[in-house]
Amino acid sequence: MTPTPPEEPRSAALGWVSRIAAALPSLSAEELDELADAVEALTDAIGLQQDWPAESPREGDAAPAHLAPTTPWPSAELRHLAGARELQIAAPYRDGSPGPWTPIWVVVVAGEVFVRTWHRRDTGWYGRAAESGRASILVSNDPVDVIVTEAGGTDAATIDAAYLDKYGVGAQSMVTAEASASTLRLARASLDPGR
Repeated sequence: MTPTPPEEPRSAALGWVSRIAAALPSLSAEELDELADAVEALTDAIGLQQDWPAESPREGDAAPAHLAPTTPWPSAELRHLAGARELQIAAPYRDGSPGPWTPIWVVVVAGEVFVRTWHRRDTGWYGRAAESGRASILVSNDPVDVIVTEAGGTDAATIDAAYLDKYGVGAQSMVTAEASASTLRLARASLDPGR
């Protein structure tokens, strides 16, 4: 059974997020790590993270991510992702066991889907997705498997502008040099393993 994603956060919660985001540039790397761990624990404690759907494949069940076939995003899914305030993502643990659903921000630029973290780290959803090269996301409450790759030479300024346009001043922490360097591209995994 596919889990129902958490409700959109209330406007008061968004206000707190904006205040925290404004303070991020003044925090040390150690303070950022502590904050990231606290946010992950809090979202888990209040039910913003959910178990991976049982029917979703695990990392060990498929070819290495860099060899996995992808398919173009259907236009309806791109429109949904472009309009979504948050995206639910779940990345597997190293042992292949499912990771929890985690709400993150997402942008669509030139028909491609991009996500970032405000503080790059090897733990949490970001670390697992970057290491495994795989994740699942919810699109219209349906799980969709994705191949995760570093955005590399993609135009960071265009992605920065998309974050600022979509999320406003609260996105300041998502357009720093560190956040830009953490950009990941999500490509839709092909349903046909023979492709």
